[in-house]
Amino acid sequence: MSMRAIGGAVGAVVLGVVAYLAAWPVPVDPETWSPPADVGLTGRFKPTGDFAGAQVLPVGKAPEDVAVGPDGRVWTGLADGRIMRWDADGKGPVEVVNTGGRPLGLRFAPDGRLIVADTKLGLLAITQDGAVEVLANQVDGRPLVFADDLDVSSTGVVWFSDASAKFTQRDYKLDMLESRPNGRLMTYDLNTHQSKTVVDKLYFANGVALAADESFVLFNETTRYRVQRLWLTGPKAGTQDVLIDNLPGFPDGITRGDDGLFWIAIPSPRDAIVDGLAGSPALRKAVVRLPKFVQPAAKRHPIAIAVDASGQVRRVLEDSHGAAFAVDTNVVVDRGALWMGSLEDSAIARVPLK
Repeated sequence: MSMRAIGGAVGAVVLGVVAYLAAWPVPVDPETWSPPADVGLTGRFKPTGDFAGAQVLPVGKAPEDVAVGPDGRVWTGLADGRIMRWDADGKGPVEVVNTGGRPLGLRFAPDGRLIVADTKLGLLAITQDGAVEVLANQVDGRPLVFADDLDVSSTGVVWFSDASAKFTQRDYKLDMLESRPNGRLMTYDLNTHQSKTVVDKLYFANGVALAADESFVLFNETTRYRVQRLWLTGPKAGTQDVLIDNLPGFPDGITRGDDGLFWIAIPSPRDAIVDGLAGSPALRKAVVRLPKFVQPAAKRHPIAIAVDASGQVRRVLEDSHGAAFAVDTNVVVDRGALWMGSLEDSAIARVPLK
């Protein structure tokens, strides 16, 4: 083959690749936005400690959340649908039930049942002996596409998030690259069995946590690096504000600890490439067309941030290497220790709080 022919073939391939990256149909319709400058782990986010002394407990693929029952038993849900449990003395894990779906957020109701946000099945209730009840798979006539996290009030009202009305959990990166308000915050009353949408059009609605006095509820917007607050009682009832924003990573779960602080799980620091693409929908579409192994991915750098009810940062823990445990998707404080779930590792972790 002549050099001219080779050059022509190479040129055709290059043009084909350019055309593919520019025009091949993709399922995302990205929104243009301008993220705040990433301050990283400096200033108010300067680490105050690390995850030293972490006890890693193997359990199975991607135990996204952890819940500790009133009896001290520890529960988690796996990618294959299994709900696993350790006894208070650490024996286990044992399989309680397989939902047949993909359990994410877990919290206990006042009646002792485990309430589960299952991204495939919807909102579930599981008894201590493993009986499963589907509480809701749609709200206001709209299916639950990506049920994600939850908290339960003292009166049995479940506050829970649907991260995206467009993309399932399997395609969560597509929702993050699209960065449109596809999520919502909802309630389900365990007493009346009524559900409703409370806040709509959220940017990847994620972690949910009620105040100790239930005067407000917090919810994370992962792709906007912030935690919002909805006031439920008092003179501000019905209004929203931002508890904390410009977080140094992608916030996932949020829980209220027995220390009175709200703990925000940061599975991965912010990504300069993702921030740089925020103003260019066309380039984000091109990223979707790339093979997944070259697309932006979570870094093994877990972070946990504790804030008080006024949004002041009180503690920042990290593991800059993520050697033993990483991609912490929820952080739960119980009896002087942090329990962490993970989206990628096959274990949960227990870290003694100093």
